[in-house]
Amino acid sequence: EELMMSASFDEANLQARQRQTPKTPDEMKALAKTEKTTSSSNSSSSSSSSSSNGGGLKKNLASVTDENELNMLLRVLPTRIREQIHEHERKLELIEVVMDIGRVPLARFPEGPAEPLYSKESLKKFDIWDAESSKIIMNDIDEALSLLGEVGADNRAGIDGTLHRISTIRNRIGTVIGLTCRVGRAVKGAAELCKDLVSSEESSSVLLLGPPGVGKTTAIREMSRLLSADFNQRVVIVDTSNEIGGDGDVAHPGVGNSRRMQVADPKLQHAVLIEAVENHTPQVVIVD
Repeated sequence: EELMMSASFDEANLQARQRQTPKTPDEMKALAKTEKTTSSSNSSSSSSSSSSNGGGLKKNLASVTDENELNMLLRVLPTRIREQIHEHERKLELIEVVMDIGRVPLARFPEGPAEPLYSKESLKKFDIWDAESSKIIMNDIDEALSLLGEVGADNRAGIDGTLHRISTIRNRIGTVIGLTCRVGRAVKGAAELCKDLVSSEESSSVLLLGPPGVGKTTAIREMSRLLSADFNQRVVIVDTSNEIGGDGDVAHPGVGNSRRMQVADPKLQHAVLIEAVENHTPQVVIVD
């Protein structure tokens, strides 16, 4: 969150260091002076930033979005929904689109509540909530599934060559009745604050914990790129749901030179992890 809200990763790193407890009176005076200067500059810049581009989070997310890859996800959506997203002023900030049978689809962005995606026909009517033309029907779900790769045992599917994730909701007899279409992004610099940990010559393990959607997978994807491309380490990714390296047989460029082992069944994750160590002599193993 700190990274995404800051104007740059260097600024986030500086702010984190400034908040560390100083040890001497001189350090305290220097810190107070720095905070005063930073506060005055930030107050003037944040107001203009907020009015012009919606703040650091909005600016950063849009700047790291590959529009061509985003369009590959949008092709899965029903035509009426795809057109609305294409015309939306916050298209490049899209987090996910939620589709449930019998309900109006929702678009979620970093800030604010989810936005209902009403059809043009619905907007002409007085009561848009009851407009049937806006609601998802079974044909919409079936059309989307036909454009996806195989749905795995973890009820997730992907789009070949991308980092996007489509998760399914099923009824009691196993029929898919809902989809969560989440945008995947490769963000260079996402692992900058823990770069010293993962690049250390000392043998160590790093565990990232946090609630869903805060960027853990994005961070470890960037770690795999850093270690394999910048530090020339032998990296093997155990990709349980193809979220780190993307869908398809060829891993996404966002993982650098890392090798990727896919997991046929999430229950076999531990077996693939052992296989990675025994068969492929990695210096680093990454697992999500």
